[in-house]
Amino acid sequence: MIRQLSYFAALGIGLASGASFTVEKMPNPPGVDPQIGGVDTLPDGKVAAVFHRGELMIFDPVAKTWSKF
Repeated sequence: MIRQLSYFAALGIGLASGASFTVEKMPNPPGVDPQIGGVDTLPDGKVAAVFHRGELMIFDPVAKTWSKF
């Protein structure tokens, strides 16, 4: 049983390591306390962020700008 679990764990690690991504810094939106409550990516590549004080903003990584939803 332990051998089977080890095999599946190794298989999962192998699959996960095949994906690649980059980490980029994003500027804080002006006038917003940057305490993020939730974040998600949109199909067009933009990033939606919900802040603790209720703001919902969209970040455009190409233009490097924030806009209110």
